[in-house]
Amino acid sequence: MAGCTTRAVISNEVYRTVRRSRERNPAVARQTDVFQHPAKLWRRLRAGLWLIAVLTILTPGSLGFAQGLPRVALECPPDVQRPTSPFKLNITISWQGDAQSHVIIPPEPVFPESFHVRSSSFEATVSDSLHQLTYRFILVPRETGRFTISPVTIHCWPRDSSTELSLLTNKCAITVEPAAGLFQKKSLAAAAAIMLAIIAAGVYIIKKHSDRIRPSKQPAVAADHTLVQQCRRELLQGDYTAFYTTALKAARALMPADQSLHNRIAAHLEHVQFSSRKPSAEDANHILRQLKRSLDRIEKT
Repeated sequence: MAGCTTRAVISNEVYRTVRRSRERNPAVARQTDVFQHPAKLWRRLRAGLWLIAVLTILTPGSLGFAQGLPRVALECPPDVQRPTSPFKLNITISWQGDAQSHVIIPPEPVFPESFHVRSSSFEATVSDSLHQLTYRFILVPRETGRFTISPVTIHCWPRDSSTELSLLTNKCAITVEPAAGLFQKKSLAAAAAIMLAIIAAGVYIIKKHSDRIRPSKQPAVAADHTLVQQCRRELLQGDYTAFYTTALKAARALMPADQSLHNRIAAHLEHVQFSSRKPSAEDANHILRQLKRSLDRIEKT
């Protein structure tokens, strides 16, 4: 009994000592409570992990990547458009740094049904470290009214990443109105008719003048045309001996001063006649194209 009483007294003294220490130092009390309650410890540990993750995402490198994204824009025409009058619409993509730092997929804009796409083109420019891609579209409005071109999605990704990015341009509002008045339309139509009449008269005069100056050359041109057509038939048939023989005649008639061409055709003809190897079809086609171009120049003059 005495031993039990002694242990009880010692336990009470230890309890009172711990209690007085916790009352004098609250931080120690909180630390003791945390370790005595595992749930509180887990919640604080999880909050700390979330804080570390957020700080990792918002590092200067990540912020720099976000700032280095290409800038995209849909450039709208500033003026009111007229029906059937073409106008230009540009999509620009620009970024600072290396030209090969981004892979850009060409945009595919969707235009209103009343717009006809006449043509499209592409241009790449660089100034200092600013790189710019410009996609130009020539549009022709068919109807009057106010139209909206939806924002265009630009797909791209950095070369050191496999994640595709989607960048969105601004939208574009276009107004199409009729011409100012009927008088302007009539004036334009009259001017166009006068210009067509002048052009037609000029073409007729030039043609008559050409026929009057060189009437004797028509039979020669017809004969040259026949030689060129004969060369084409013989080449299609695979008769290279006949082809080079006729080509030599046509070259001397069409290009009498081009002695190098005459020698080259003669060398091919000799090679075909005295060699068992099949001649090059590419060389024969090249000679035929030269003859056709020379004949076209003669016929135009």
